Amino acid sequence: MALVTGGYYLIVHLVSGPRLFHFEVVGIGVGLALLWGRLTGRSTPRDDQPDGATGVRLLLAIFGLIAIVVGVQGLFTPDG
Repeated sequence: MALVTGGYYLIVHLVSGPRLFHFEVVGIGVGLALLWGRLTGRSTPRDDQPDGATGVRLLLAIFGLIAIVVGVQGLFTPDG
């Protein structure tokens, strides 16, 4: 959903303006990060320690938090 929405608004803002917003770039980045396993055909490596977020899981958690913050910021930022 993040990839599709980010891509849609990227096209809309590049074609009809006013300018490219960082919301679209973050949405596309998060969408690609979440779909990375399906896009590359490789599964994410499993950690031997199931009691903590490390490696790929930690990276996705950080991207998710950034996406939430940017999404909330996008709700309160005027579009024009």
